[in-house]
Amino acid sequence: MVNVTLSTNRRTETQLVRMFLVQVGVQIVLTVPPCVADLLLSFPSIYQSTAHFYSIFLILRVIFHISYATPFSVNILSAHMFRKRFIELILKIYPYLNRNRIQSIRHIGAPTAIQINVCCDESYL
Repeated sequence: MVNVTLSTNRRTETQLVRMFLVQVGVQIVLTVPPCVADLLLSFPSIYQSTAHFYSIFLILRVIFHISYATPFSVNILSAHMFRKRFIELILKIYPYLNRNRIQSIRHIGAPTAIQINVCCDESYL
């Protein structure tokens, strides 16, 4: 029993280290190129920018903004445990999606005295 627990813990730790290294690598790959482009733009005497450079710079900025979503996607794609919990969460939430619809009001009556007093109270005027 103890050996099974130890092997499960070791497997989980190995998986977490692998996920961490993948996440750090992806963050470096996605953030270093826009930083280099920003440095080139900050020193106009070193590099003369062109329209081609600006188009590449904009593409790099989009990739940089995509990097904010990488932790979620790396966790879901690389770990069975996270993927399993995510699917369980989606299946748990799914039945509630149909209940939260806006219902139309079928009978619209005249406002009651309480509603008139609240809406038309002279102290608010």
